[in-house]
Amino acid sequence: MTRSFCLVRRGVLGFDCCARPRHAVRHHARHVAWATGAFQVQTVSSAANPGALFWQGVLSNVLNPKVAIFFLAFLPQFVDRENGNAAVQMFALGMIFAFFGLCFLVTIGISAGALGKWLTHRPHYTDLLRCLASSILVILGIRLTLTERA
Repeated sequence: MTRSFCLVRRGVLGFDCCARPRHAVRHHARHVAWATGAFQVQTVSSAANPGALFWQGVLSNVLNPKVAIFFLAFLPQFVDRENGNAAVQMFALGMIFAFFGLCFLVTIGISAGALGKWLTHRPHYTDLLRCLASSILVILGIRLTLTERA
């Protein structure tokens, strides 16, 4: 960025000149997605392999730095060196965490699948949810557009 652009952008006029076109483009993209039916519920089941999807989820969870930070920062406070090997205790706590996480995600997956099937057979609710989501996005876009920056 050039220096003059940075100076202009810091002012109210600069904010209006830079932000409003961007918001207009976002609003137009939302309107086009809503009008073309981009938010339609898929009625055809996915042809993806469930095993491949599972291992993709495991890989993304293992490589997630938030999970590693959680294990390194939170779990060690529950390890007592007087009760045995610290590595075994950390492994046991990790397995407990993984078990409860699996139970939670299975519940979410089953619930989402049931809700998806229910919405597939009731297009009226799908249209209502699409209109609700579009309205929320438009309201947020208008609010963001009208927000004044200091």
